[in-house]
Amino acid sequence: MHKLHQVLLQYSHPAPSGFKSEEGDADYPLKDKENDIARWAYDNCQAAGYGTDNLPAGRGYYIPLKTHRMILGLMAFAFEQPEIALTPENKEIFETMAFLWSSCHLNAYNKKRTSSEVASVAYRCFVLQ
Repeated sequence: MHKLHQVLLQYSHPAPSGFKSEEGDADYPLKDKENDIARWAYDNCQAAGYGTDNLPAGRGYYIPLKTHRMILGLMAFAFEQPEIALTPENKEIFETMAFLWSSCHLNAYNKKRTSSEVASVAYRCFVLQ
């Protein structure tokens, strides 16, 4: 796996004015076009953005966080060099991270934690160092 330089990671969920960040990098570029791509990924429960066949013109790579019962939000990645970072092998790792994050989130939710606690617990599981 190529070392991932300058990766921005964010967990978001839908809000009336677009996606709201729960955890992650504050300077993640989730603006206008990126927000539309994130919304499409969420609404269609499919990965979208750079490196996909779904709205590939964006800067970010958006993976829905889903369990067998619900969509919990999105894991969003933005890379300084996406053409290097988004190899098929790395995409599989990111999709696995999203699945595991969803499982962690659902487990915390089932334990009746607040949404902020749930997001914080799940995010801490997968912060890229």
